Amino acid sequence: MPKKETAEAYAERLASIGCNVVRLHAEDNLRADRSSIIDYSEEGKGRKLHKENLDKLHYFVSELKKRGIYVQVDLHCYRTFTNIGDMENTPPKRQVKAMSIFNQELIDLQKEYATQYLSAVNPYTGMSFLEDPVVMCIQITNENSAFWVNVAELNNPDRAPYEEERKLRFNAFLLKKYGTREALAEAWTRNGECALFAEEDPTEGTVEPIEYGDYAQPYRDHRSYWAGKDSPARYADYVEFGMGVNLHYYTEISDHVRSLGAKAPINGCNLLHGIADIYSSTLPINICENNAYYNHPMGGDFATGMGIRYTWHENVKTDPRKTTYSVFDTRDNHLLQQLAGGSVKGKPYIVNEWNEYGGMPFHSTAYLMQAAYACLQNWDGLMLYCFTHSDDHTKLRDDYIDHVYNVFNDPSLIGQFGAMATIFLNGDVKEAKRIIDMCADLETGVVTTHIGVVPEDKNHERYKILQEACHELAMYADSVGAKFAIETGP
Repeated sequence: MPKKETAEAYAERLASIGCNVVRLHAEDNLRADRSSIIDYSEEGKGRKLHKENLDKLHYFVSELKKRGIYVQVDLHCYRTFTNIGDMENTPPKRQVKAMSIFNQELIDLQKEYATQYLSAVNPYTGMSFLEDPVVMCIQITNENSAFWVNVAELNNPDRAPYEEERKLRFNAFLLKKYGTREALAEAWTRNGECALFAEEDPTEGTVEPIEYGDYAQPYRDHRSYWAGKDSPARYADYVEFGMGVNLHYYTEISDHVRSLGAKAPINGCNLLHGIADIYSSTLPINICENNAYYNHPMGGDFATGMGIRYTWHENVKTDPRKTTYSVFDTRDNHLLQQLAGGSVKGKPYIVNEWNEYGGMPFHSTAYLMQAAYACLQNWDGLMLYCFTHSDDHTKLRDDYIDHVYNVFNDPSLIGQFGAMATIFLNGDVKEAKRIIDMCADLETGVVTTHIGVVPEDKNHERYKILQEACHELAMYADSVGAKFAIETGP
């Protein structure tokens, strides 16, 4: 948490380069320097806010607000859920992906924290996050889903009772849907092959769920071998179950936040890979968010730089239209491929984490290109990760990049941040005409788009707007040798 002098310096610096939103991320994390806004001491026991750190955060927000910079408020990120004798099981420290979505005790603790955090009045603005217009968005949980986890955390023995709960919940779902083991077995049988193992019975809670994906919804080919744990039948029912779990969680938390009086739009989660996960994570909320990295470092020691691995794919020179990665195999793909699939029609879409790491030959070009792609895709926000991890600006060096994530002194980025902001905020890359250009390049010949319901009254303002836009696009398409077609209706 930045001290007050640092808060002023950071806010001034961010404003000077064209930044207009800052994400308040992982403030719930249990840190060695005790900088969390949760008080993990013997007094707070992980259930109360840390008054001193919350004051620092409030001051930082007030300094950002003075300079016209909005904030995104994250609720659950890397919190350590403490058992003070009121929980059935003691959760693992830090990584509680998936289980924090289906376990009711953990959900209730998230609601308790949201109440304290969002309702706390900022003494420097006189407003809480519930009412302050400086809040651009409230995010419910960071990188979380009923469908996937960080698979490395599955080895933690503290997860075992929660995984047993997941299994029992899945069995209860199957029993409610099919009624009996016989009916389930019949539904899971194709051409004489049954996907249900002989020892599995939903009435006894012994039917195994599918394995989690690794930061993405797992994929099963419906043409694959029918029997066994990877059966398409088992997968289909688990997908239905998982969607219900996600929907219940995001609805319960968002309803709670709204009941507190929150005025800002609400986001559910910021990592969306897989149709079922996207649908069930975005249906109850107002804003869709996603994150992606190119050449994200994996493993190793970040303090020394030893052992860190990169994928070493080239982002800028890769044509996202011509790569052949599976839609479910996204983690090493082009940034556009990773991000574009999480956009949902009718809802604002923000990329709230992204960067291009690894010292690639076109590293500096990647930033301007991403701003251009965001305009082309009609996205609503771009939030780089991250400015710095330091809470003291006097300790920062201008001649040494001390961490692969920090960008505050990366000349290939900071030097052109203002240009990126200008391109994005001005919409200097126009969405529709560039799509026509792309289709012409691909020699498809016809560009079709849905323009919605056309008013019957030709004097209606929207009728005139649609007519003028379609005329302009049709003329442009004709100029590049393409045809522009439209679809109408609800």
